[in-house]
Amino acid sequence: MKHKLALIEAFDDCLRRNVSKEQLRDFIDRARRYWNGDVEMLGVVEGLVEGVRV
Repeated sequence: MKHKLALIEAFDDCLRRNVSKEQLRDFIDRARRYWNGDVEMLGVVEGLVEGVRV
């Protein structure tokens, strides 16, 4: 749960700071690599991506 919230907060922070699409893609790619093998966390990553065209 703690990791989910931290990931969501970091993603939201990227959106608030209006980072470039490239930076947002890099964030998502790093999150996917970091959480590779953790189905629950990868689901969180994909859920974040669904709402934003990355």
